[in-house]
Amino acid sequence: TAAGVANAAERAVDVVYVGRLIAEKRVDVLIRAIAMLAERRPAVRCVVIGDGPERGRLEALVRELGVSEQVAITGRLPGDEVPRRLGSARMLAMPSAREGYGITVVEGQAAGAVPIVALSPLSAAADLVVDGVDGLVVDGSADAFAHAIAGLLDDPDRLETLSHGAQAAAASR
Repeated sequence: TAAGVANAAERAVDVVYVGRLIAEKRVDVLIRAIAMLAERRPAVRCVVIGDGPERGRLEALVRELGVSEQVAITGRLPGDEVPRRLGSARMLAMPSAREGYGITVVEGQAAGAVPIVALSPLSAAADLVVDGVDGLVVDGSADAFAHAIAGLLDDPDRLETLSHGAQAAAASR
């Protein structure tokens, strides 16, 4: 493990999202996935980092789904805080329907947060992930995200393997 990078299974946050809170980022999909998981895993933790026009709607969705204990929306954080937050997360969720290069995926990989990326014809983010090697590529449904997150939480060895793969992929870019 790189100096200062905690083993993925030991990290405090299960899933992090970093980005603007706009409709095409589909953060609601992640919140719905966490709600599905929270029924059986009340300890699941998700941090949404970012701000934008959807923030109020997303905060209302968190309350409506009863996942205020599981989902925190931080708003925008100073740039130097983001890598630290990525390093405290087991996984990085990217449910976005439209993404350019997806720098957040590479930043997450560098921090050892396993990216779970939605496959979308308008998103290049999935091109940065070799499914099952340095992250996971899933369909864009809340069910698919919930299944992927649960699968990694249930298999710490696979989580660790993908975390190391993610770090290696970032180092090679």
